[in-house]
Amino acid sequence: MCSHPVLTQPNFNKPFFLQTDASTYGVGAILLQEGEHHAVASQKPKLHPIAYYSATFTPTEQNYDIYEQELLAIMKTLTYWRHYLGWTKTPFTILTDHANLQYWKVPQKLNRHMARWHANLQEYNFIIKHIPGKINTLADELSQLPNSDQGDNDNQDQTLLKPKLFINTTHITTLPESSKRNLMTLIHDHPTAGHSGRDETIRKATEILPWTGMCQWIADYVKGCAICQQNKILTHQTKTPLYCITTNKGTFPFQQITMDLITGLPQHHGHNAILTIVDHGCSCAAIFLPCSDTIMGPGIAQLYLDYVYQWFGLPTKMISNQDPRFTSQFERALTEKLGIQRNLSTAFHPQTDGLSE
Repeated sequence: MCSHPVLTQPNFNKPFFLQTDASTYGVGAILLQEGEHHAVASQKPKLHPIAYYSATFTPTEQNYDIYEQELLAIMKTLTYWRHYLGWTKTPFTILTDHANLQYWKVPQKLNRHMARWHANLQEYNFIIKHIPGKINTLADELSQLPNSDQGDNDNQDQTLLKPKLFINTTHITTLPESSKRNLMTLIHDHPTAGHSGRDETIRKATEILPWTGMCQWIADYVKGCAICQQNKILTHQTKTPLYCITTNKGTFPFQQITMDLITGLPQHHGHNAILTIVDHGCSCAAIFLPCSDTIMGPGIAQLYLDYVYQWFGLPTKMISNQDPRFTSQFERALTEKLGIQRNLSTAFHPQTDGLSE
């Protein structure tokens, strides 16, 4: 990671190259862009890696044929790097050693998940280019994780039993409503059953008389049981509802405001914080002003005069989580800059949240 060549940062003015490969048990991919040029002008520039991606297939995905696995590798990679490849200015190129993927737009009979993949691929602007397998070695290595199950011991020591050796395999399609309720009386409502929960009731019903749609029916039955609801223990603490800031009818914009600072941002042109001023009385609009995290009340007062006061005037109420000293500095600086004579009996205080002249 510290020696040449290191990963490069993406340049959205250049086209991307996506190199993918799929093995039986995983997917590997590399996101690249053109990097340094050869000394000979006639040769093409080298492709420089931006990021690597590797993942294993689920047991179901391992049963896909090779074409589906190669297309699935592309879908997983596009989803993982969607923030890079979702809205590119120029088409990006997918490099694969599976030649059949070049004809993915040709009319063919598709199953359901492949039809969804083809619909999702319409969102991307790309072309597929076939490359020899000997060039695709790095993506091939990423698709074969060393600790993944390679299937060497699949189907070992498996014995197939005849159906007649199994019991309770009969699954009734329909069951009268009266029979269902009689069964619930036995395994759920009876005093010896103890009004067990959904999962335990389903387990008991499966052992006695299973039927199609049993799980949903039992879940609705247990949910509607009055005794269960009366004696149900709350496993989580109830949350206190959020307090809604009250507003007066007919309030003008930015007459009732909230202010806060967003800090911890990267330094840019001497600014590393953002002052947010939100209108809570009329429009719910927000104003974001760049500043520094060392700003005090006078500085915020000047920002308010420059960007808010000339449009909306003074606020009648201000809500802030800053301490009273900060609020007092802001009020004092704002009144001094406007030439307002402060009256101690009606001056702005955090308790009254008002400005008066």
